[in-house]
Amino acid sequence: MIVLGVQKLSKGGTTGTYIDVKLLFAIALKTCAIGIIIVHNYPSDILRLHYCF
Repeated sequence: MIVLGVQKLSKGGTTGTYIDVKLLFAIALKTCAIGIIIVHNYPSDILRLHYCF
């Protein structure tokens, strides 16, 4: 698997953030991506992994 690019879609505050889904899919379609990896961080000082399934 090859990473085609990294794109910052949103910068949130302490209460939340929003992503423009049309922009997300437009980038994926323009790069002919076969998958999308979405990551986020928690605005706290706790450094541990959180798994979302």
